[in-house]
Amino acid sequence: MLLKKYGGGASARGDYSGTAIGIIGPLNDLVGKNLGVTFYAQQITEPLPTVLEKVRIQLDKGLCSHAYWF
Repeated sequence: MLLKKYGGGASARGDYSGTAIGIIGPLNDLVGKNLGVTFYAQQITEPLPTVLEKVRIQLDKGLCSHAYWF
């Protein structure tokens, strides 16, 4: 259903001829509306260990609907 709605195409496991879809649209449509949040992607410009450490610190503080990790 999601592939069709967002212009993707399925293929058998190991066959990479299918068409991928982005995750932001489905997340916002299926989950975001129920939670009252909007998902978005942000390019990571710092080394991955640095970013993951920031995420860890935020998670240790607890999640909130308006948390800014970066």
